[in-house]
Amino acid sequence: MRTRALLALAALSLALPLSALAIDAEQCRTLFMAEDYQGLVALCEAESERILQTEYPDRILYYCGQARSKLYDENGSVADLTGVIEDLERSLHLYYMPSTSFALGQARVEALEEVSSREEKRALIWRGTDEMWDAVINRHAEEGFSPQVMSDTLLSWALQYQQSLTELMIKEQEDLALVYWLTARLRMLSDRFVDIDPSLGENEVRQANLETISGWMGDLYVATYFDRNPVVGMYKYLGDRREGEYMQDDETQEMFHKSLYYYKEGLSRARTPKAKSVLNERIAYLCSLYQSEDKDKKLEFYKLGFHNAADGLVIMDRIAAKKPEREDRTYRFEPDNADLTAQLQKHYGRNLSGLIYFLWEREDYQAVVALRENAFDIGFDWESKPDDLLRIADAASKLASQSVGDPLMFDKYREMCLTSASRAFKFTLNKFNGRPPSSYDEPFCTAQAAYVGFLLRFGETVEAVSIERSYGTVCSEAPAAAEVSQ
Repeated sequence: MRTRALLALAALSLALPLSALAIDAEQCRTLFMAEDYQGLVALCEAESERILQTEYPDRILYYCGQARSKLYDENGSVADLTGVIEDLERSLHLYYMPSTSFALGQARVEALEEVSSREEKRALIWRGTDEMWDAVINRHAEEGFSPQVMSDTLLSWALQYQQSLTELMIKEQEDLALVYWLTARLRMLSDRFVDIDPSLGENEVRQANLETISGWMGDLYVATYFDRNPVVGMYKYLGDRREGEYMQDDETQEMFHKSLYYYKEGLSRARTPKAKSVLNERIAYLCSLYQSEDKDKKLEFYKLGFHNAADGLVIMDRIAAKKPEREDRTYRFEPDNADLTAQLQKHYGRNLSGLIYFLWEREDYQAVVALRENAFDIGFDWESKPDDLLRIADAASKLASQSVGDPLMFDKYREMCLTSASRAFKFTLNKFNGRPPSSYDEPFCTAQAAYVGFLLRFGETVEAVSIERSYGTVCSEAPAAAEVSQ
């Protein structure tokens, strides 16, 4: 009797018109867009037995799953995540939509945090990334498989997919089979979208977005070959992405530290000499960008950048001495040796200059003069080198003043001062082929005046008068030039 009554009730329920149901796809969409996720989930649970009777049950289940996903992001409840997967699976079984497949794949990858078994993790990764990739391919098919342009939706999915793959590469790096499987996926993704043409964007915003993804896909493909180790390549790739988001202000300091972390982790794992030099260059460049009101932090990062640049240059010297490199010590898409060396030299100079300046500013003159050999005969120059040499000279002069009672130390610092000032003057003089400039030149005249001043300070009057007579005439034009500029 009870069974017969239940069957009659079910038949009556199925016979209800759609308008009589308390849930429909448009209503769910409205609640989702209004960000009433709790209300939407409550509605889904209350009407769970009647969802399949609606006109678009797949869409309702999609919104139910997405609402649970938002709640999971807020509270981390495993029950919510389980509900996400169940709703999206039911939706996908009813009707395939790329958006549903992509969301389901993301949910499975998210569920990795709740799984401890290696086999279960692998299964979730394979299934989840497959569902995301299927969604990307199908969406691309809907857009005619265009190799040069993509919709904003496809662009967003491609970026989210590459983020999932790169993060999985880092988290699961001990599982080599999984690493190489993820590498293949990354190459498939980057190869598909590397030829995007930004000029085909409908407006400046679209063009900028297309240019970004085209560049990222190219970098991603190259990174999979970096150091012959895709894990190291992903550390560099992620470091590059965060560096690009560092705007040299307090608001984006987190991006600086994340980038530095990725570069350091990559360097600690790198095996080939060239990859080590590249990562040293990246760290040196990043440190040279650092800006903060905290001078101790600036000093810390200039020091770090300087040492990494120096380490990179040592490696490049070894590479140059041992060419040709063995095949197992090289990798595809290596940068040119001369270009990499030039970048390392540039960052060496910028970081050393910052290091000398802040040590000099805090009156740590011993630390300043200790860096003199790093600025002397190292085989290359940089733009601010004369200023660095003059600060070393000034620090040595002040130390000499403090050592008047110790003739040996006084003579030592006197020699340091005059040698540094002389090198600064000769550096600027060499820019004019050993002759004074034809008109007033501020860097030259600054170095000339400082050198003459130090010579006079230590009683070298004859040399000071000789330099002033030979090169001082053109610098006497400075007051007139300054007056005209005002």
